[in-house]
Amino acid sequence: MFYCFVYTLIVFGFYMRGQAQFHPEGVSSEEILRSNARHKLLGSNLLSQVDIRSVSNVEKLEFRTESREWDTRRQEYVLRMSFLGNRVRKLYNDQNHFMMEEVELALAHENNQLIREAYQEICEWKYTAALIPIYEDLRTLLNDEEKVIKAHMQEDDRIDIIKLITIKDEKQNIGRELDKLKRDLAYVRQKLMAPDEMGVLDLQTNDWIQIAQIESIVTGIMTANSEDEVIMPVEYKIQNNKIARDKLDSDIEIAQGRRILDFTQIKYTGRDKVGFGDEWSIGLGLNIPLPSSNMDRINEAKLNLVDEKTKMLLLKSRVERDLQVIYKKLQDKVDQWESMSEYQKEFNLSSIIDSFTISGMDGMQSYISLKKTLHLQRIELLKVEKDIYDLYIQLLGINGNLIAEPLRNYLDIDISIY
Repeated sequence: MFYCFVYTLIVFGFYMRGQAQFHPEGVSSEEILRSNARHKLLGSNLLSQVDIRSVSNVEKLEFRTESREWDTRRQEYVLRMSFLGNRVRKLYNDQNHFMMEEVELALAHENNQLIREAYQEICEWKYTAALIPIYEDLRTLLNDEEKVIKAHMQEDDRIDIIKLITIKDEKQNIGRELDKLKRDLAYVRQKLMAPDEMGVLDLQTNDWIQIAQIESIVTGIMTANSEDEVIMPVEYKIQNNKIARDKLDSDIEIAQGRRILDFTQIKYTGRDKVGFGDEWSIGLGLNIPLPSSNMDRINEAKLNLVDEKTKMLLLKSRVERDLQVIYKKLQDKVDQWESMSEYQKEFNLSSIIDSFTISGMDGMQSYISLKKTLHLQRIELLKVEKDIYDLYIQLLGINGNLIAEPLRNYLDIDISIY
């Protein structure tokens, strides 16, 4: 029943994705994230509708009857009230609290995955849209280069077959890559936006976080003491909840074994020739606690608790290892991006192209070759930059930042609340 409830919340969460109204001139990452977080609000509303009542101190109320020799005048009636005890009752109420928290954490785990996917899709949109015009220019340059070679061919009757074949192969490869990029762009826009908003063509990226900020944020996360932070991986919270629940199970079994008052009862026995007061009696049931009371269930609960604590240690080790691996990859990508950016800044190819003087067929080929090199450099730089953003989002997702309240847009230069 519990998993069916969680599944219902998740399904509603998926249904609510992409239902937002965007500006016709473009869409910001904040608007997309806000629309993809609406399922979280819906899940919270559904949870608030669940009526979890406090456990009563009365465990059960029983009514029993018995007749003697089928004589209704000698009928016996017993009304018995069994008690949990204040300690057991409090533990059961705490258990209900942790069960509700388990539902919330299961929903938070799915929210984290959905929001993380939304971030990755936004990054995919940005860089796919940036790569498409570069590849289109490359295809145009290859067409021009092919025309130059063929024109050069007619002047001196020399046929550069190898060069023409190479250009043809490059055009096919770029054409395939361009088709893939356009399909990818259409796919992410379809996932992120409502059908009636598909006319929005542009993603606003002028206020995006810079690489230096990403490096600073990630370094801060890796050097922070996770025990002192409010933000922690969702998996930690889920495992801590399991540990707390198993600790409660152990405490409940111990409290059950130490419970003294079992029940009270009132009894009416129909008898002949006795006074009315003699037909009534009251009774009391007491448990005598023994060191071995509920010991098998107590031991089982304690072993389950040790097992969950062991899983927590293994989980922390795995998460810390994953964060370190991602952090190392991100640092390597940042170093690569800085090196490429510095090289392109020193060897300013754009300036060289702008001042280039085209002279004859050879000059035209050199000019085309320079522009192709410039486009290829831009493509490589954009791909490295996208890898940085992907690793950044991946690390934030594992660390629990993406769903920490208040929700923040980690793609925004100001890390604004949305």
